[in-house]
Amino acid sequence: NAMANHGILPRNGRTITPDQLTKSVEQVYNIDSVLATLLGHGALPLIANNTVGALTKTTLDLADLDKHDGIEHDA
Repeated sequence: NAMANHGILPRNGRTITPDQLTKSVEQVYNIDSVLATLLGHGALPLIANNTVGALTKTTLDLADLDKHDGIEHDA
């Protein structure tokens, strides 16, 4: 959300490609490209079980990341 607020990702937080997310995470947080790729491309499978049409999704919305039992979960 912070990257969207600062214009690094689309400000509306929608239709973010895994490549956009990977590049942004790598540059903003100064992490290794392998880890950035894992985070950027790993988000789609994590939300797949709770998002309509997820198996054919090629982009994600920031709102997808708060799906219960996808990435967000009970501690």
